[in-house]
Amino acid sequence: HLGVGRAPGSDGLTAYALNPQGNAAVEDFPQQVIDLRAWISGTPLQDGHPYASIRAHPTGPTTPELWILGSSDYGAQLAAHFGL
Repeated sequence: HLGVGRAPGSDGLTAYALNPQGNAAVEDFPQQVIDLRAWISGTPLQDGHPYASIRAHPTGPTTPELWILGSSDYGAQLAAHFGL
């Protein structure tokens, strides 16, 4: 299972990557989903990505299944777009 909370308990870059303060959350959410999928699958982010140095731990032979839970059409559309 993957539990994501507001207090990542990590270094500043990782904390900012998980909850970028001051950014428009709706606009950034699709990219955050892409980044999260990469981190939990062990797939490197593209060269030059500001969070390319972040690695999720622990790693294992499987990855958690991601779900998007929400109460809006936007959340449903985004879940459909990503196949979640």
